[in-house]
Amino acid sequence: MRTNLFLFCVLAPVYTILIGHINGDSVFGCGGFVKSDVDINFSLVEVKLYTMHGSIKYQTDCAPNTGYYLIPLYDKADFKLKVEPPKGWSFEPESVELKIDGTTDPCSRQEDINFKFTGFSVNGKVISKGQVNGPSGVTVTLHKSGSPDILQTVTTAEDGSYIFSKVMPGDYDIKATASPKYKFIQQQAKATVTADNGDVGSSIVIAGYQVVGKVQSEGEPIKGVNFVLFSKVVNKQNWNKKEDEFKLKELELKEMEKRKEDEFKLKQAELEMKERLEMEKKEKEDEFKLKELEMKEREKLKELEMRERLEMEKLKIEMVKEESNTKVQSKSDYFDAAKNIRLVPKFCEKTVDKYFPQFEKIANNLKWPMPYWTTMLQSVFEGKAAEIYTPHFHQKKVLIMTLVKQEILKAYELVPEAYRQKFRSYKKFDSQTYVEFAREKEDLFDKWLTSKKTKNNFDQPKTIDVIRRV
Repeated sequence: MRTNLFLFCVLAPVYTILIGHINGDSVFGCGGFVKSDVDINFSLVEVKLYTMHGSIKYQTDCAPNTGYYLIPLYDKADFKLKVEPPKGWSFEPESVELKIDGTTDPCSRQEDINFKFTGFSVNGKVISKGQVNGPSGVTVTLHKSGSPDILQTVTTAEDGSYIFSKVMPGDYDIKATASPKYKFIQQQAKATVTADNGDVGSSIVIAGYQVVGKVQSEGEPIKGVNFVLFSKVVNKQNWNKKEDEFKLKELELKEMEKRKEDEFKLKQAELEMKERLEMEKKEKEDEFKLKELEMKEREKLKELEMRERLEMEKLKIEMVKEESNTKVQSKSDYFDAAKNIRLVPKFCEKTVDKYFPQFEKIANNLKWPMPYWTTMLQSVFEGKAAEIYTPHFHQKKVLIMTLVKQEILKAYELVPEAYRQKFRSYKKFDSQTYVEFAREKEDLFDKWLTSKKTKNNFDQPKTIDVIRRV
C-alpha cells in the first residue's frame, strides 16, 4: 500500500511548499501569482493544468487578496498551465508549457510561474437605424478621452459587433470611420472602464446605405432608366421625417464635432501660446542676463580705463613735479661765474699770504660754490701765481682749493719753513727803528704760526723771543 503525504504551509506573503517522500514517490507543486497593477477580483481568476491532449488535470482558484495559486503534480510528464479569467480579461502569458522532469523544470525548482493582467475588454455594436444588428467591415477606433491619437483599431463582425481587448481602466472615445457607402446618425460613443469590462451597447447608428446597381441589355448599359424605392416598413412620410431627423442629427453631430475641434484647437493654441510665452520669457531672461554681463563688462572696462587714466594723470603729476624739482634744483644749483667774477678781490703778489683768507671770507659770505673758487682765482692771478697755475693745473682733472693755495704759497715761499727762515734771518735795517724792526719780526713770527695753523697762545713767549732777537 502506498501512502502520499502532501503538506502545504501558507505564510503571507510567501508560500512555502513542503514536499514529503514516501516509498520513493515524489509530489511536485506548481505555484505562482496572478499579478495586476490595478484593482481586480483575483477570486474570479482560475488557473488550470491541462495534459497535452487537452484534458484538465487540475484546477484551482487564486487567493482573493494576493492572487496566489498552487497546483500539485504527482507525475513527471508534459503539461500546459493556463490562466482562465472571466471573459474579456487579458493576461500575459495566457499559458505556459511545462516539461516536468523532477530536476530542471520551474516546478521542480520551486520557481514561481506568474501571470500579468493586461486589461479588460470594451464591447459595442454598430447597428442600422431601426435594426438590432449592423453591417460588418465598419472600421472602429479607440481613443483616450479628448485625444485624437488612436490606441486600437478593429472592424465589426457579421452582426456589427466589435471588441477592444487589453483596455486598462480609464475614460475612452470610440469612433466609427466615415465611408461613402453609408451615413451615420451617431458616429461615436464614450466608454468608462473601472474594475470590469466596458459595454457601450448600440451607440453607433447608421442612418442609411448607398444602393448601387447597373441596368444592361445584352451586355450593353442602358441609360435614362428611372427607379422607385419601395419599403414595407418605411413609408414616404416616415422617410421624410426620418430624413429630417437624420439631417438634424447630422447637423448636431457636425456642430458637436466642430465644437470639439474648436476646443481642441483652442487648447492647442493656448498650449502654443504658453510655450511661446515661456520661450519669450526665457529669451528675455537670457537677453537680460546677456545685457547684465555686457554692462558688467563695460563697467569693468570703464573702471580699468579710469584706473589707467588716473595712473597716467598721477604719472604726469609726478613727472611735472620731478621736472619742476629738477628745474628748481638746477636753477638753485646754477652759478653765474661771469656775473660774480668782478667781486673777486684783486690779487697782489706782495700780500699773497693775506690774499687767500680775504678771498675765502668773501666767497663764503657770497655763498660761492667751492668748485668755482679755483676758476674765480684764475681770473685774477698774475705774475708768478699765473705762471704756476696755468701749466701745472691744466693737467689736473679736479682743481682743489687747498692744493691751489698750497702751491701758490709755496711758489711765493710763504710756507711754514719759508716764514721760519725769514723770521730767523731777518736783520734790522739802518733806517729802521727798533720798534719798527720788532713789529716786522713779530709779523714774520705770526705768519709762521699762521702757516703752521697753530692755535695755542704764544703771546708771552713770542714777545720774549722777539725782544731777545732784537
